[in-house]
Amino acid sequence: MTDELQDLQENAGRIGEAFTHHDAKALAGLTPEERAIQTEMRWRLHQYVSGIWDAPNEGPDGRHAVDVGGYGGVGALLDLLMLLWANAKEAQYKAGEDPDADIVEITVEHDE
Repeated sequence: MTDELQDLQENAGRIGEAFTHHDAKALAGLTPEERAIQTEMRWRLHQYVSGIWDAPNEGPDGRHAVDVGGYGGVGALLDLLMLLWANAKEAQYKAGEDPDADIVEITVEHDE
């Protein structure tokens, strides 16, 4: 792991820890459907960034993002997004909801 990646991941962790209390409070004030949407959207964003992280590994030389360099911000963002997703799952659990229930369908519309 590069020093840049480690520094950025540590900073992302500190940001996440400082934000978690506020996030938990806000999530507790949502309806079950709104919490489910938060959980799903946070996961989708994590998966999107994960694809960016994995892209070098899928290239012809199969290198890991850590070995390529310049991916410190991507790795740090992945850590932060995982924390945000975990906050949403925890809020569902604390509210007595089934976090695995499929109660939300998300539709994205594009204006042309």
